[in-house]
Amino acid sequence: MLNLFSKTTSWMVASLLATTVAVSAQDTTKGRPQKSYEQGHEVEKNQLMPAYSAPACISVRGSWDVYATGSFLYWQAREDNLELGIASNGDPLLTGGPFLPNPFDYAPATTVPFVDPMTEGRTINANYSYGPGFKLGLGMNLDYDNWDAYAEYTWFHKTSNTHYDLDADCACEEPDNRWIFPTRIMPVGLTTVLDSDRAYKAVDQSWNVKMDFLDLSLSRSYYSGTKLSFRPFFGARGAWIRQKLDTYYSSQAVGVLVGGATTAIAVDPTLFSDQYGSIRSWGVGPRAGFESNWMLGCGFRLIGDVSADILYTRYDVKSIGAINATYATDGSFVPPLLIATGFSQGTLHQKHLDVLRPHADMEIGFGWGSYFDNSNWHVDLLATYGYQVFWNQNMFRNFSESYSGRSTNGNGNLYVHGVTVTARVDF
Repeated sequence: MLNLFSKTTSWMVASLLATTVAVSAQDTTKGRPQKSYEQGHEVEKNQLMPAYSAPACISVRGSWDVYATGSFLYWQAREDNLELGIASNGDPLLTGGPFLPNPFDYAPATTVPFVDPMTEGRTINANYSYGPGFKLGLGMNLDYDNWDAYAEYTWFHKTSNTHYDLDADCACEEPDNRWIFPTRIMPVGLTTVLDSDRAYKAVDQSWNVKMDFLDLSLSRSYYSGTKLSFRPFFGARGAWIRQKLDTYYSSQAVGVLVGGATTAIAVDPTLFSDQYGSIRSWGVGPRAGFESNWMLGCGFRLIGDVSADILYTRYDVKSIGAINATYATDGSFVPPLLIATGFSQGTLHQKHLDVLRPHADMEIGFGWGSYFDNSNWHVDLLATYGYQVFWNQNMFRNFSESYSGRSTNGNGNLYVHGVTVTARVDF
């Protein structure tokens, strides 16, 4: 009996000593104990817990469990249906413009012959340029089932300008017989059907877009293999998108009056038409997606991210049109068939237009990350190229018939693509 007690006592003492050594080996002054693998990087199969998606979020040993991100953006924004006009050899003195000639509008045979109806035309597209922007984010790892919460603000403002001069940019054989027929003139100061027949030699357009987003999300990173991790997230987005479009047509086609009859076409550089539009919108709604990390080793990885949101959106739309005109007198330049005089301007408002607008985003790229200072810090660097589609953001008015005021919203999509370079620090 005494021998059995001695053996039991020896076993208990040995166990107590082993436990004491194991506990003392842990660095309790640094927060949580060091793991057998670097969390957030590739792991071995025997390190994965069965029947559980092991957490893959970055886990430093400090007590804050907070991370901050900063991104530099170099994006290009584009939008459907922002064409400036049609460059063609149509006759600006015909009531149908370049497309629907009226034989009764031809001048007498004794006058200088006019150009035939349009047999060739070219759509003048808008030019788009790249510009800088930024993102700022702040997140925290939560104690609840390894979730993390993240907030991010995005800023991107850009202006793209387009200039087209028919005499300088047209390589046609007869540039004097070619004209720019506008696609965006508001009917102001017009009195007859014939007033729609305007043509110009040059056009300038400025498109300004301002995009501000605030995203809030909850997510959970987990392993789906030894070298693959996912981070699904769900949250909300607030979006503010403002656009301005100013299209300026200059050097208007005019008719020369001789003896009370219009006998030729000339250019008056003092006559112009200016169409200005603005779109202000805000939206709020749910946003969801996932991020994936395909680990290559040594801290490097491939990145593939996808997200989508649908926002309750409210628009305020404004259109302002301005037309310059002169009196018709023999021997002077006068806008063809235009009866209005002086400087005419009109404004059209459309307020509180409420709709639902979807948006999709996809990014691909590379990343590198590493722990520092005995896992008290983690630094992550990412470079991605993203593609975004904002459906039906073009709400500028297109005036299909300037004499009647018939118009429609463009309903073109807004596209954004470009490079995003991000730095993240966990502490």
